Amino acid sequence: MLKENLPQRRDIVAEIKEYINKNYNQEISLNDIADRFYMNPYYLSQLFKKRTGETYQKYLTDIRMNRARKLLEETDLKIYEISEIIGYNDSNYFSRVFERQAGMKPLEYRTGKADCSKAD
Repeated sequence: MLKENLPQRRDIVAEIKEYINKNYNQEISLNDIADRFYMNPYYLSQLFKKRTGETYQKYLTDIRMNRARKLLEETDLKIYEISEIIGYNDSNYFSRVFERQAGMKPLEYRTGKADCSKAD
């Protein structure tokens, strides 16, 4: 009966991940998130890494790159348009990050996927 009257403990990391998933297309820094959730940025960074096994920045980048892959596969949007949609103002920087993560440039990824679908 006592448990029923206690407030539910929030899973702050789950809330932060949800916020990132909804706002990945905006410029969101660790400090922005720390301010939004009333936390110290250093503590937030450590807690996020401890709970998820990855850094906040890697999590955000993974979300963005997964969305970029989907857009490259399913649309004819230009690379700079995809870059802006997923939250990068600099398409050259986006291309470098994408290449680092996917092992190929965005355009190569798109043409490689197109070639694969033609082979099917």
